Amino acid sequence: MRIAVKRLIAWAVAGLIVFASFACARSDWIQSTLVTVDVSGEWQGNITRPAGAYGPGLIYLSLRQSGPKVTGTFSLGVNKDVPLEGTLSGDVLRIQGRGGAVTAELQVNGDDMSGTGTTAVGPIRIEIHRQP
Repeated sequence: MRIAVKRLIAWAVAGLIVFASFACARSDWIQSTLVTVDVSGEWQGNITRPAGAYGPGLIYLSLRQSGPKVTGTFSLGVNKDVPLEGTLSGDVLRIQGRGGAVTAELQVNGDDMSGTGTTAVGPIRIEIHRQP
């Protein structure tokens, strides 16, 4: 009987150690799911190329947010209502459109967002403001 209790305790301790190691395996899970801002709505602003090849051009975003997931459309020049998707992590929005051909990482600051991205023609800078 005494040996059976010791084995049971040993298995319980081993199980706790295995569980704890899996629970600690990914320490950044809180940051990747933490949503501190709401980006839903209509946004408008400027897009420029750092090299100065063109711009500024007007960009429009229409965004819908559900937790950390963001979907919507963007319009830029002749490209109207192009679907996009993205994720929020803290106050950083990462979006992509056209199957990944357009990407951006934007810092959200209240009713303003700014950041950098890439398109088929090269790097871009985006500065947008939420519309009332």
